[in-house]
Amino acid sequence: MPDSRSSLIELIHAKQRRLGVEMVDVESERELSDTPENYQSLVEAMAELKRLEAERTTMRMRRMYAARRDAMVEYLPYLVDLTSTTPSPADNERVQATRARWKSMRLAKLACRFGVDPQLDEAVMADAVRSKRSEWCGKAFDMQCFDVQHYYRDVGSAPIRRRFRIFGRLANGRSVAVDVDGAPSYLYAAVPADRTRRFTKPVLEGLVDEMNEGLVWRLRPNTFVGCRRTGCKCRYRKPGERPSFEPCVCSIERKVKAVVLDITTVRGRSIVGYHPSEQLFLKLEVSYPFLLRACVGWLRKQAKDRSNLCYGVAVHEGTIDPTVRFMVDTDLVGCGWLTVRNARLATQPQTRCDVECATTVADITAQSDRTDNAPFRILALDIECMSLDVNVFPTANKCPVIQMSTHLRIYGQADRDEKKVFCLLDTDNCLPDGAAIVSAPHETALFHEIFKYIVEVDPDIITGQVDTLHSTRAAPPS
Repeated sequence: MPDSRSSLIELIHAKQRRLGVEMVDVESERELSDTPENYQSLVEAMAELKRLEAERTTMRMRRMYAARRDAMVEYLPYLVDLTSTTPSPADNERVQATRARWKSMRLAKLACRFGVDPQLDEAVMADAVRSKRSEWCGKAFDMQCFDVQHYYRDVGSAPIRRRFRIFGRLANGRSVAVDVDGAPSYLYAAVPADRTRRFTKPVLEGLVDEMNEGLVWRLRPNTFVGCRRTGCKCRYRKPGERPSFEPCVCSIERKVKAVVLDITTVRGRSIVGYHPSEQLFLKLEVSYPFLLRACVGWLRKQAKDRSNLCYGVAVHEGTIDPTVRFMVDTDLVGCGWLTVRNARLATQPQTRCDVECATTVADITAQSDRTDNAPFRILALDIECMSLDVNVFPTANKCPVIQMSTHLRIYGQADRDEKKVFCLLDTDNCLPDGAAIVSAPHETALFHEIFKYIVEVDPDIITGQVDTLHSTRAAPPS
């Protein structure tokens, strides 16, 4: 009873602080002896606090519903008596005002979605939104790819979504980011020649169920399965764990219901060794790439058991990076061109690109025969440090940065070269070639200025050694 009474006192103390009342003197109760009468009085006080909390919750919900009802009444298009056949002039004016307000709200929302200034005049804003929509929605466009990133979107109770984000530029120089959905994740398992007849369609369906039963429980967080998501705050995050962009292990346990989606048979040859004829392979499609290693471990364990169906199978392509798999499946190469169809503009942009849209993997096509280049931007960066000892090479943790010089070049546009030198403290502008000088009062401000400049110019390639750009050709190849 002492532990129960002390915990009950702490609960009462916390609830009183949350409700802003003081029904029980907690300090005096802590000093009283532990008797059934005192314990019963605490139970009654706790019941009263719960009743008060429920009362306040009910009142808060009533106020919320009343506010919603008032908002609905305010925006209802018709506030007239249903029995009347002709609305009054006041009702007509109110209807027109409500419709105009709805139209303005919708127009402002579309303006934010398509990157149009919502402070413009309504007619100008409507024309700009109409032009943007006709330019992008449902139409195809070509872009040159510079980078591909793989990430997961895990928000609230919605299912975990895996996406590939392609960064690139259009032929007119605008930067674009395309989110691609629907890319499959799979691996192969080679079947021994004497066991090929066993893998019929009903057997494969049973193997899917068997693998899901044997793998789903492994997704539960425990002392062996910790959270690997970078920056995650859950209690399963291990300090020494390698950072990863996987979803939180708690979300995986709650949202992933099946590991293996389908198993089919294909024929092919392994690139390892010599194989005169094609071999039977099992193609296992999994729901997410981070589940591939669990499937690989399960198959390798089963392959050692002679009584198991998967005895002797050899796993292939189970550790391939998801981005490499995506690029191989779509025939996409670095700095290659691709056609994007049925693009949908993002309602909430996540990047600083001029255009951000989404599509599916079936709506992108690589253009292997195109060899020209978009006007991509190259930013060369050079950093100068001041050594505290003339006989020692500068070190990052001791020696301050006193200067950063940049050279921005746009491919095919030599007249738009831009040179800047970011200097510590005030510096005279005595540099040739029209280079501009930006002064900063201290080292932190110097880094802020260079970061702000990088965001402003939006480079596609960042390199070092500023002198390397002086001898490069500005004109595109013929």
